[in-house]
Amino acid sequence: LEDRRPYYEDRQHIDKHVLEMNIVYQYSPFHTADALFSQFARITSTAGTLVVCFNLRRIEGGSYEMDFATDACVERELEKCEKKALECKF
Repeated sequence: LEDRRPYYEDRQHIDKHVLEMNIVYQYSPFHTADALFSQFARITSTAGTLVVCFNLRRIEGGSYEMDFATDACVERELEKCEKKALECKF
């Protein structure tokens, strides 16, 4: 919902939602509802996906196990995704 309030059908749904949100807050970099929901504002189109890579390991030499800045495969895939996103206008 636009006001960010969840819709519950019964007490069981409330309990499930609280449990799931507590798991998100505990194990993600977003420890509050405001921190979590602010990520959705980063999606500027009417539809989209935001991928957050969190808790990456460093390998021998000190670099991260995933290299988004210089890995040619990752760069090509990102370019494909960006091109496809631009082609899809909702």
